[in-house]
Amino acid sequence: MKKAVLPVFAFSFALCFTSCEKNEITKANYALDEKNSVVEWKGYSPDLYHEGSFSVTSQNIEVVDGKVKGGTFTIPIATVQNFDLPEEVKPVLLEHLKSPDFFNLALHPNATFKIINVQPMVSPVRVQFRVPTIL
Repeated sequence: MKKAVLPVFAFSFALCFTSCEKNEITKANYALDEKNSVVEWKGYSPDLYHEGSFSVTSQNIEVVDGKVKGGTFTIPIATVQNFDLPEEVKPVLLEHLKSPDFFNLALHPNATFKIINVQPMVSPVRVQFRVPTIL
């Protein structure tokens, strides 16, 4: 009996080590191309909407095996732009967005977002944030 157990034990031990291959995981951190990266926005009211963009900067974007897994990016509020209004009235909207009534640029010059979960989406990829209305 002892003779039969030893070869089985040795075979199991060898099998365990040969089947325990290490899969190489590639991991890298990237920064956004700040000159070519923007966050586009579309703001709605009951009667109309406006569209524009913000510049975006990043501290890091973590990529594991070719997929984004985490990171952070920052939106400088002062970079807000509007696309749909005539030039003569654009400053009115932009100053309102920077005012204490909206983003409050003086107290909150940056909005920082942390990526904690990434899920595949159908193209084009869009991120949508919904903020509850406070009455």
